[in-house]
Amino acid sequence: GDDGIDLVGINSIDIDHVTLHGNADEGLEIDDSDTLRLNHATVSNNADDGVDADDTREILLNLVTATGNASNGFQAEAQDFETELITVVNSLFAENGEDGIQIREDPSEVGDVILKSVVARDNAKRGLDIAADTVTQTRVSSGIAEGNGEADLLP
Repeated sequence: GDDGIDLVGINSIDIDHVTLHGNADEGLEIDDSDTLRLNHATVSNNADDGVDADDTREILLNLVTATGNASNGFQAEAQDFETELITVVNSLFAENGEDGIQIREDPSEVGDVILKSVVARDNAKRGLDIAADTVTQTRVSSGIAEGNGEADLLP
């Protein structure tokens, strides 16, 4: 395929110390899975999103650098299944063609979003674009969003 890594319907996904660079679509594509834990990853210069996790119940990104992707650095979308928890810590999302972090619900729901020590800078659109009306709680701590093309969108 055109993705660096493309996984569908996996119960528990643990990916550590990976570089996904210059792929013809997403760097990492995850669909219809239970849990994604991505640690120590660099996703850069991919033709679409750096990390795209759709319909994944629980997502943890730790020490992820997503730069220069044509679309979003990280995109999560709840389409057919609820996403209960998204946690992003110690990560950088910079110089992406759209948003640094984009979280959407359509039509399913997103529960809690926790962003800690996240830097989202110099993205063409927003650093943080969380357009989810049903988010139970959004917590941002020690985060920096600057130099982005549009104002951040938070619930």
